[in-house]
Amino acid sequence: MSGEIPKVFSSPFRRAQLLLLPQYVASAEFMDLATWDKANGNGLLTVRGSTGRSQPVNCIIVGIVTSDRPHFARNGTYNPRFDSSDKAAKGAKYQFTISRPNEETDPEFAEDWDIASKKIKSLQTQVAKTNEHRYFLLVETLKDNPPMYSMRMGYRIWEPKTAKNSTHERNRMTQAYRVDTEYSDMFEKLKLSNHCSVMPVFVPESDEAIQPEQFEDRLIGALVEVTFNMCQFHYGNAEFDTFTGKVQSVVVLKKDIPEDTGFNNIVVRKPSHIPQTPTRGEHVNAAKAFVPSLQRIPQPIFVQGSSNMGHKANKTETRPSRSGEMMDGLSSSASTMSSGIENVLEGEDQEFEREVDMDDSMQPSPSKKRKTRDDA
Repeated sequence: MSGEIPKVFSSPFRRAQLLLLPQYVASAEFMDLATWDKANGNGLLTVRGSTGRSQPVNCIIVGIVTSDRPHFARNGTYNPRFDSSDKAAKGAKYQFTISRPNEETDPEFAEDWDIASKKIKSLQTQVAKTNEHRYFLLVETLKDNPPMYSMRMGYRIWEPKTAKNSTHERNRMTQAYRVDTEYSDMFEKLKLSNHCSVMPVFVPESDEAIQPEQFEDRLIGALVEVTFNMCQFHYGNAEFDTFTGKVQSVVVLKKDIPEDTGFNNIVVRKPSHIPQTPTRGEHVNAAKAFVPSLQRIPQPIFVQGSSNMGHKANKTETRPSRSGEMMDGLSSSASTMSSGIENVLEGEDQEFEREVDMDDSMQPSPSKKRKTRDDA
């Protein structure tokens, strides 16, 4: 079914692919790639050596979408009950927060989150005019515990119309954009001089974007890969610097479903043997075997408002522009990985089944237990 999240996801495999990209914030090359352009007194994180602001860094990070003040409706952050001005409506954005991945289920990405948080904090310090940095990298400090970081992401709904961006597709998307009745008058007014678009949210195996009506259900609690631009602003004599993470795309990697721990799970008889899924150690070994050696891969380019995230943006780029399409051959590699692991485990599974057939009351021999993550 289009838009369906894959049933099998390998964190080690995807992480090994991301580490090849210099724009992956946790990669070893990221700090060498990025530099601040401070034109007009405001900062934009750009590719080192690029001309002016022509090539912002499309930073990539993986985190968990939290339930902290998400704005996923089509009106975004615009709420006329608090501020009905044109300025407030024009500044409307989709907004959400991501936090550290789960240590138990995705330890590789949890480790990368810690590395990326420190790099982003360092980058903010490089460009800030004050010691107070707000709105992007959020810090929660608990007594006798290390600081906990989260990041606030946003995608602006509106973009001023120009001769360059007023394509037939953009005009069609703007006219088709619909909001609830209480916001419709203001949105129709802004459409006269602006384009509007939906935040690009995808699943890896589909080119069809997820619609805002599904955002809350599909994103909250999900492990996501976010591509964003990092910006800095300092207004007048303000005592703080404002930072923003401007979303270019969101890819839903997986969403864990809580296990049912009710009485229905009680089993009187020992169930028949079910072959185990690959262990984390087997995932790690497969990633090492199938992901190519480290090489410098150019970052993708994104175009705001494009439903395919800028697939046709710049034909001189050698890499696709959407995070999901950077996984060249992911489907075939995953299939090969599953086939290889199945062959390795086949003999062991058959021997296990023979033991169970000999005496249904016997428990599997401890010597036949699957290796734990620590053993791997």
